Amino acid sequence: MTADTKARSNPPASGIKSPALVERSVSIAAAPADVWRAIVDPELGPRWMGMRIVCSWEIGSTVTLTETPLGPKYIERGTLLAFEPGRLLRYDHWSPLWRVPDLPANRAVLTLEVVPDGDGARVCFRHELPEVEAIAEHSDFFWRVGLAQLKKLVESTSP
Repeated sequence: MTADTKARSNPPASGIKSPALVERSVSIAAAPADVWRAIVDPELGPRWMGMRIVCSWEIGSTVTLTETPLGPKYIERGTLLAFEPGRLLRYDHWSPLWRVPDLPANRAVLTLEVVPDGDGARVCFRHELPEVEAIAEHSDFFWRVGLAQLKKLVESTSP
């Protein structure tokens, strides 16, 4: 295993770039189309993200996150900001757990980008966060685990 391969397979201990920004990426040994399908298919989201993402995929439409580990009544909503099938998903969202009003300044912006990477794909994650105590730590933990689960799911089901 080369140093580059090892670095790609072992995510950094922290993706926290600042209290308002978390970034991570993961290489997945699968076709970019298979990775993309796992990201946007509402039936696959619960298997790696622990929640279902529901959206019409039209820019400006509502993004709904349901079936979270917090129970059936917990729902997060946001707005689809960018969508390029097979490549880019960006939406804003707000969580009642943050204990701040649902105002534009209190919304986070989440970006997932799938890019070809040799014979596989790389998923680049970026979470721009509002000023809420400990939110970066929570986001970093959640997405470190989530991206590892995405990798495991896609690599175990891809041809």
